[in-house]
Amino acid sequence: MKVSCSRSRRSRPVGRGQLSASRAGLSAGSTTGTVARSGHGRHADVTTAGTAPLAAGARGGTAAPHHGRAVVGRRRTAGRDGVPVAFAAGLRLGTTAPAPRVRVDPVTDRFRLVPAAYVVLRRGDDILLQLRQNTGYRDGHWATAAAGHVEAEESVVAAACREAAEELGVTIEAGDLVPLTAMHRTHGNRQPIDERVDFFFECRRWTGEPRLIEPDKAADLRWFALDALPDPVVPHERAVFEQLRDGRPAPVTTFGF
Repeated sequence: MKVSCSRSRRSRPVGRGQLSASRAGLSAGSTTGTVARSGHGRHADVTTAGTAPLAAGARGGTAAPHHGRAVVGRRRTAGRDGVPVAFAAGLRLGTTAPAPRVRVDPVTDRFRLVPAAYVVLRRGDDILLQLRQNTGYRDGHWATAAAGHVEAEESVVAAACREAAEELGVTIEAGDLVPLTAMHRTHGNRQPIDERVDFFFECRRWTGEPRLIEPDKAADLRWFALDALPDPVVPHERAVFEQLRDGRPAPVTTFGF
């Protein structure tokens, strides 16, 4: 069934603002983007779906012409910058189309990992550890002397060099970082903040003398032999240190699964 709008007796060429159509056809069950009737009497207003096509061959933001001509209606002004807003099929006449639903990316929404960089400074068979305090995580445990989250738009290598400077006051060249292992780690509590990937590097050359730069977060800084580690050590870090003591960690390791 077709619904037709009466032709306006007073019409003028299409201008900026409202769009109306003379004798515009509206098919039953039509979708947003087709011409829709929204008035009564002689002047029926027609609106469009932003830049969505109105009919086959019609440009986005223009009314589908009837016999090659469209006319301006008398009443409604809708939309931004004179671009009318659509009347979606199924809505009451004179109401606007609902806002589009936001599409959620199923890949990034279902699982995320927090990346972190660890720099294990080596001196012979010794490694440099700090005693954590006032951090809210494993306080009272010994841990890698320089470690932290990778920041936005930062590579993990750049993060490692930055953490060494911020926490120990030493300068490390990217070429002096030797990859130890990439550890995929979980706490098993389904909390996004506890799903991690930790990149461990060892370094035997740097500029400056390591010292505590953030004493509010670390109570002590000491060298320890790999076969005489203090207690307690952050568990997942101890796992890497023990593998390092026994030879070399695998390129990729897991923890907590």
